Amino acid sequence: MTAGRLLAGLGLAGMALAAAAALAWGLGRLMPSPYSGLLAVILVALAATEIVKRRPRQRALRALRVYMGARERGLDEAGARARL
Repeated sequence: MTAGRLLAGLGLAGMALAAAAALAWGLGRLMPSPYSGLLAVILVALAATEIVKRRPRQRALRALRVYMGARERGLDEAGARARL
C-alpha cells in the first residue's frame, strides 16, 4: 500500500467520522443520546456501502475480467457477452 492510498483512506475515514458526528448531533435534538449516535453510525455506514457499490470503474474492470475469462475458456463472442 502506498502512502498516497493510505492518506486517501484516512481522509475518507475522517470524513465519515465527521458526518456521523454531525448527524448524531442533529439527531440528538430529536431523540435520546445513545439512540441518536447509533442511528447516525448506521446511516453513515449504509451510505458508505451504497457509494462503494456504485463505483463504476471497478464494476467495468470486473465486467472486463468476466468477459475475458469467458473468451479464454473458449466461448464465442455472443456467449461471452451473455455471461455479462
